[in-house]
Amino acid sequence: MMRGVPFSLRVPLIVVLLMVLVGIVASQLVLRSLRTVQQDRVQELVRLHVDGMAVALGPAVMREDIWEVYDILDRAARATRGQRMVLTVVANRAGRVLAASDPRQAPVDADIGPMAAGA
Repeated sequence: MMRGVPFSLRVPLIVVLLMVLVGIVASQLVLRSLRTVQQDRVQELVRLHVDGMAVALGPAVMREDIWEVYDILDRAARATRGQRMVLTVVANRAGRVLAASDPRQAPVDADIGPMAAGA
């Protein structure tokens, strides 16, 4: 394939091809590392959100006060303007939905099982 190409052109072409290959490999390694860091940060953010909400929701969930739980979720959604809260669902011990940040996606007294499986 490169027999007809002079040696003075073959060497730079081989170097260019090797540099492109090294660049692709390095880029993939960096992207993989960034993906891992991003997943860790998202999990940490979710954990902090759940821990904070657990403190506020604890008494209302124990009393199964649907309106207070919804009010806490609504205030939490308004407080996180810079962040997007996709869906927060609170269930009782029986696995039934008490309240959700979007009641259309998770109606009251629905089974939490299908929603928890996708979380």
